Amino acid sequence: EGILQIDELKSQLLGKEKDVLSLRKERTSFEANISQLQSELVEVKLLNHSYIDDKETGEQLQKQVASAEDELKDSFTQIYNLKAELADKSASFEEERATYEEQIAELKIKSEEMENNLLEGILQIDELKSQLLGKEKDVLSL
Repeated sequence: EGILQIDELKSQLLGKEKDVLSLRKERTSFEANISQLQSELVEVKLLNHSYIDDKETGEQLQKQVASAEDELKDSFTQIYNLKAELADKSASFEEERATYEEQIAELKIKSEEMENNLLEGILQIDELKSQLLGKEKDVLSL
């Protein structure tokens, strides 16, 4: 009976050793899982930092794009305003040019009239000279 008890205890001890070995395997497996999870956590943290950096970079880029768009809009506004100013000045210039052309045409007409009057005056002077010469001849013949 003592031998049976010893065998029974040995059997129980073997069962306990198997349980301990099984628990050790589980512990090793859990430790491996914990190690794997810690590695994954580090990767996630790195990705999170990368994401935060990318997000900040993206926000900075969005701000730069918005600023560039504002500058572009300002440039287009300036160009539009300059074109409008140029159109106004061109119209004003065309009006002034038309006025000057009219004045030049009027001055040309007046110049031609004065030239005609001068020629008529010269002809009248020549006529008078001719008449004067005729009178002098009459006087001399007397």
